[in-house]
Amino acid sequence: DASSTPSAASSSTTSSTSSSSSSSASSSSSSSSSSSKRESKSPKKSRKDTTLRKQKKKKHRRKEGKGLTVSCRLDDASGLYVVSVSGVPFEVYRAMLEYLYTGCFELSTPSAALELFKIAHAYKLTHLQSITASRISSTLSVNNVVPALELSVQCEWKDLTERCVAFIIQENSSTAVQHAVKAANLDPKLRKRIVLGMSDFRMAQEQKNQKPM
Repeated sequence: DASSTPSAASSSTTSSTSSSSSSSASSSSSSSSSSSKRESKSPKKSRKDTTLRKQKKKKHRRKEGKGLTVSCRLDDASGLYVVSVSGVPFEVYRAMLEYLYTGCFELSTPSAALELFKIAHAYKLTHLQSITASRISSTLSVNNVVPALELSVQCEWKDLTERCVAFIIQENSSTAVQHAVKAANLDPKLRKRIVLGMSDFRMAQEQKNQKPM
């Protein structure tokens, strides 16, 4: 009986050792499998991140101003960024770019000057806005004076507003100006000022004509 006891102990020790070794082997295998899973997942993550970055690059970036929208996207074929501008004529946007690069610009029509004044206000180009306001003032007519007045009020450009008001009062006999003033979306105080100014101007003209030679 005494001789059988060590063998039993040794067998139990062996079995416990083998079980511990098997458990450690299984744990190591499980850890290795989990690490391999993590390693296999990491490339997928990186690919996903790369795709997201590409999508962000391709996503349109927009800048909205008063009456215009500028968007930028990456062209896959050329690898270049394409800038799209809507809400403003091509001639006007080109004139703004010419001014930014050279300090000079050319416009073909008075209406283009109004558009350039508006885009200069949207981009806060005060000097360009001042130059354009001077050009508008020098090219006022019965056809564009009321749109110029509305735009100057919207952009809070007082010098141009005063010039337009003075022109309207002087051209009060023009039917086109009278109809345009009635249809314009003006502040009530400004409209009253224009109407009173036109009335005073007509009275002054009548008194001047009634003076004896």
